[in-house]
Amino acid sequence: MKSKTGRFITSFNGEIYNYKECGDEWKSDGETLIPLYQQLGPDFVKHLDGEFAMVLIDFKEKILIASTDVFNTKPLWIPHDGSSIGMSSYKSVLHRLGFTNIEK
Repeated sequence: MKSKTGRFITSFNGEIYNYKECGDEWKSDGETLIPLYQQLGPDFVKHLDGEFAMVLIDFKEKILIASTDVFNTKPLWIPHDGSSIGMSSYKSVLHRLGFTNIEK
């Protein structure tokens, strides 16, 4: 998802159980991530209850937030291959893209 202004972008896999507590205007759980970040700042993930892996980028503030739920139910795999960057909840996707040295 991308914000209307292009300042924020997020990628999300999973389910946030308490997203309706964040407001009635959201049609899906993923739609709450950017507004919650804007409201609560980088600690917004502490308010999420669910099974998820997510990445949010704030281009203006130069912040990248990568998080999973507290039990790491949906893992977040990150390769450490020099200057290339990738993140996925599926390790196999990163392998297919040519990444090696992939860690949870």
